[in-house]
Amino acid sequence: MSRLLAGPRAPLGIGPPSMGNAVVPCGLTLRDVKAGCRACVLRLDGVSPVRREQLEAIGLRAGRPVRVIQHTPVTVVAVDQTEIALERDLARGISVIAD
Repeated sequence: MSRLLAGPRAPLGIGPPSMGNAVVPCGLTLRDVKAGCRACVLRLDGVSPVRREQLEAIGLRAGRPVRVIQHTPVTVVAVDQTEIALERDLARGISVIAD
């Protein structure tokens, strides 16, 4: 799993930063997955309900595999045949598990 990390993980017990009213659970987010690697979406906890509905409508939802294409200037992921550009904070609000 270490090959998927873009940087060191926070020690256990130290949570990720707050995002508005939501806090992303500890673990990997889309921002942590290296470009070219795959992951499976766990939750969209750090995403507003309106944005969550929009993302789910285009295929980015819990249980779906994604491939990270790039992180600069924005995070771009592929879900099936759809490429989705995500702002940095939005990508940090999407919890994933390494694939």
